[in-house]
Amino acid sequence: MSEATDNPRIVIEPAPLEWARCVRGFTPSWDGWRESRVAAGVARDGRVIMTGHQAQIWHAGILAKYLAVDAAVAQHGGADAWHAAWLVVDQDDNEAETIAYPKRGERGANAPVRGVWRLGAESAAGVPTAERPVVRPTGAASLNAATEEATAGLRAVRDALTKHAGAGHTGEGSAAAQIAAALADLMRPVRGGAPDAATVFATRLHATPVFGALLDAMRADPARCTAAYNDAVRVTPKARMRPLSTADGRIELPLWRIVEGPRRPVFADELATIPREELAPRALLMTGLCRLALCDLFVHGLGGGVYDTITDAWFAAWMPGERLAPTAVVTADVFADFGAAAAGLPTPVEADHAVWLAHKARHDPAAVGDHHAAARKAAILERVDAAKAAGEDPLPHYRALHDLLEDVRAERAAALENLDTAAAELREGAEQSRVIFDRTWPFPLLGEARLGKLREAIRSRFAAEKPAAAGRPA
Repeated sequence: MSEATDNPRIVIEPAPLEWARCVRGFTPSWDGWRESRVAAGVARDGRVIMTGHQAQIWHAGILAKYLAVDAAVAQHGGADAWHAAWLVVDQDDNEAETIAYPKRGERGANAPVRGVWRLGAESAAGVPTAERPVVRPTGAASLNAATEEATAGLRAVRDALTKHAGAGHTGEGSAAAQIAAALADLMRPVRGGAPDAATVFATRLHATPVFGALLDAMRADPARCTAAYNDAVRVTPKARMRPLSTADGRIELPLWRIVEGPRRPVFADELATIPREELAPRALLMTGLCRLALCDLFVHGLGGGVYDTITDAWFAAWMPGERLAPTAVVTADVFADFGAAAAGLPTPVEADHAVWLAHKARHDPAAVGDHHAAARKAAILERVDAAKAAGEDPLPHYRALHDLLEDVRAERAAALENLDTAAAELREGAEQSRVIFDRTWPFPLLGEARLGKLREAIRSRFAAEKPAAAGRPA
């Protein structure tokens, strides 16, 4: 493996040195924040640093958030100690019953392919993990994983899930509670002795006073809540969040109703008839609620860092005067160790670039070093634009451009052939490299050595800071 793939690439924004300043500068504005923290099971005193994800066996980029929270908490003790909290997004209907893994291909471990281990029956569409039955994983030993680390990791996943098959809010258990408990076990060897954090389930947030207060605000003026939400969504299209519906005079709220079967949207005209314990916040309300009362810093991945900017704008319009805890973004790229199988392989980016360059070179003389022809092409394109602006026929100029490019292709045929050959060779290895350079393999499959490097790299980012303890402003 190259140095780029042998060592994790880590993103921490803002830089660790800024985390303490962000936290020290925040004081919850909502009066019931202490009671809400008690109800949620997180620390009442000190500072709470929260992160979380859906209930599934996720990849090392997500693990990096948890390791960063550990590293930050370890730096801050004393009277105003920092405490970790983990949010389980169990109102989501993400696919939790399958695990992707690197599998030996037809040519053995040196040509791995993407395998899928199905842990249990596929759930019906829309059913959140809080309402799914526990999984009973079997067959881990026969999966024929491509690396020793993946083989050991699959067995560890099987054992952890089996151990916690009874986990849940009731005696019947749930997939979300089972997976959350299994993840805690699977992370423990990687976390280097860090204590387990308080675990908060999104479907249990209804029991907190802050949820009740936000629910009261929705009941009092649902149109204002939804209008502010939709305005914030519209100004952040890159987050790809769907606006709430206001069709047919019905106002959709940022809530799910979770009983048996698929989760259901909640509308203002039915809110009075739904028991509070059947309600769960959608994504933006969930993080807004947590940042309003349950934590002093929320650590996102890349996607959450984008969509939670909507939460900032929404709450600023809907709940003016209330402060939300600051956010940070953490992620990492950690690759499995395929040894000799990775030698000489292009990364997917390199393969894609070679294909792009071979195509581009047929239309851009500068790509094959003919800058004189490139200048002539630019001049012809200017004449095309001028002809269009004057209402004249640009076709003669297009023909001149076609002739120019044909001449360049003939003169530079050898260079173009070399680019085509390089692209073809890289394309041949591209599919293999997409397996070998896949950053999304579940973290238990990467082995403790690689994950230990990730932990130590993150710790080293925080080790430079040893701030003086500072109490919470009154």
